[in-house]
Amino acid sequence: MSMQTSLSYLDLSHNNIPSMDPDVRQTLDNLAAKHTVTLRLRGNPLTCTCQSLDMVRWLATTVVRLDGDNHNLAYDDDYDDNGRDYPCALEDGGMGSTGSVMAQWEAHWRRCVGLAFLTVSAVALLVQVLGLLLTYLLWSKWTYVRHAWRVLRHLRLPRRHDFQNDAVFVYADDDLELAMKLKQAVGNARPGLRLSLLMDEIMPGSYLPEGIARSVERSWKVVLLVTQTFLQDDWSGFSVLQAQGSISDTLPDRVLVLMVGPLQPWAAREPSHLSMRTLLRMIPESCVYHVPGAVTSRHNIWVTLGDRIASDPV
Repeated sequence: MSMQTSLSYLDLSHNNIPSMDPDVRQTLDNLAAKHTVTLRLRGNPLTCTCQSLDMVRWLATTVVRLDGDNHNLAYDDDYDDNGRDYPCALEDGGMGSTGSVMAQWEAHWRRCVGLAFLTVSAVALLVQVLGLLLTYLLWSKWTYVRHAWRVLRHLRLPRRHDFQNDAVFVYADDDLELAMKLKQAVGNARPGLRLSLLMDEIMPGSYLPEGIARSVERSWKVVLLVTQTFLQDDWSGFSVLQAQGSISDTLPDRVLVLMVGPLQPWAAREPSHLSMRTLLRMIPESCVYHVPGAVTSRHNIWVTLGDRIASDPV
């Protein structure tokens, strides 16, 4: 609001004004410090709520001359300056006056500040609870969150052709020949698949755990060749853990398990056995295949396995 420096009389009566902007009040005070300024406010529906307490105090303390018209009000004994007393609507919807509110200023101020403090405290508590809940969800569902973020970022689920390999066969060192036969059998049943053996992914002289992790990360499906030899291999537990880490709610069938030949009962305290049992609980039952005897191309399982590797999420 722009005011001339020579302004000495301002009539705002009957203008349906509930409160006055702080900038306007400050401007009037600045003018009144230089010369006499008179303000008429009668006939306005002023409010005496928590939001307008500062205006009520201003009406009582400003050097601006006020021309109130409140002859029908019963004024508080401690406050009887009729020229500064205006009718106003109270917080509870009743009617009062700026003078009576000012006379009980401390009580009104404590009530309003207490309400504001309660609101701020409630909001702060809610933010803390939501923060703890969000932290728990991120911690407990980190794999899901990571893949969900990937989905949102790319606006689609990961696809087979996003990966370097359609499938990598993970096996024990002593099962290399068996793994080669499996790869050939699946490749013959489903031509065109990009199949890889673990040995193909590990560079000579490289660190074995890094090679295992890299082969899993690059592959659309991870085929674990589980034999009795695999369960006794020193690195089988690590391989199984890497396979577990690749599973998510958006890709629950990323790991395929081939149980080859007869297997001895799971040892309760054997780490590799425990990891394997955990993995089997994580993946769908349809992702577990049993090959009772020798690996031959006559098994229909290779067609089924090849189709599973080639499938994209719906």
